[in-house]
Amino acid sequence: MGKKLAPDAVRQTIVLAAAASLFLFPSSYMQLIVIGVSGIVGYLVYREEEAGITNITAFFVSRKTGIFSLILFFTLLLGLSFLCTFVSSPLLVLFYFGREMNHVRFSV
Repeated sequence: MGKKLAPDAVRQTIVLAAAASLFLFPSSYMQLIVIGVSGIVGYLVYREEEAGITNITAFFVSRKTGIFSLILFFTLLLGLSFLCTFVSSPLLVLFYFGREMNHVRFSV
């Protein structure tokens, strides 16, 4: 995977710098900063290069299926986090990663 995603020295340097900064400063904000800075550096370095499309995979989905999938996704995304505040279920808390799990007691 590394050979395909970072085949040259510049991309390997970006990956190494991103990994090192996330290791030194483990924070969710740092992840956003690293993504933004890596994108800007990649744009500045590779803006003159022609993008070569090598493999195109066609995956067709009907409009109904797409709309249903979006509605289902956002319903689960918002609904599970909202439901988690009212229901004390360990299984339900697993779907909501932004919440502290200290109050959940797993019994075996």
